[in-house]
Order: sequence, then C-alpha cells, then structure tokens
Amino acid sequence: YKNENNLCDENSRSKLLFQPKRFSSKSNENSEMGSGILPPTLYQKLCDSFAPSSPYWKESNYDNRGYYSYFLDLNDDVKTSPSNVIEDAIVNHLLPLVEDELPS
Repeated sequence: YKNENNLCDENSRSKLLFQPKRFSSKSNENSEMGSGILPPTLYQKLCDSFAPSSPYWKESNYDNRGYYSYFLDLNDDVKTSPSNVIEDAIVNHLLPLVEDELPS
C-alpha cells in the first residue's frame, strides 16, 4: 500500500506508520526511477522486507538483540551477481552514486 506521498505504509490503521524516506539525486531526476534513488520496484521490495510485520524482525530476534549491523564484502562475485535485494540496492544503485561523488 502506498499513501498519497508515495511512501510505504504497511497498515493505515496501525499506530506505527512505516514511512521510509525516498531520497533523490541529480543524476536520476529524469530517469525511469522517478524521484527516488532506487527504482520503484526495488524500493517497494525493501519496504516490504523491512515493514514492521515482515518476518525479518522475528527471524532476526531483533526485539531481544536490538541494533546490530552487517558487513558486506563487495567482492567481484557480489558486484557481478548480487544474490538478494540488499546487495542489488547497494551494488547497482547506492555504490555507483557514492563513487560518482568521491574524488578519484
């Protein structure tokens, strides 16, 4: 479900409104990605993956562990064939934007 602001809204009746922010960049303002850094379908997959009722939170035991982070080794295998939605977002969309902004 998308609300009028094109943000993920898992459940409009929920007390917790899940609305991740869509960021944009100068390089994609006129592209097929619309106004976001990520293509709409990939953005929606990420919203679904991390929605408050998604299996991720229970399977990761987040309620008992709290915050934690992951390390991703950006080796050639990951760069040429991302194996999941997170790797796809990083390798094909976020990393190129960062590399464009860093001095060579």
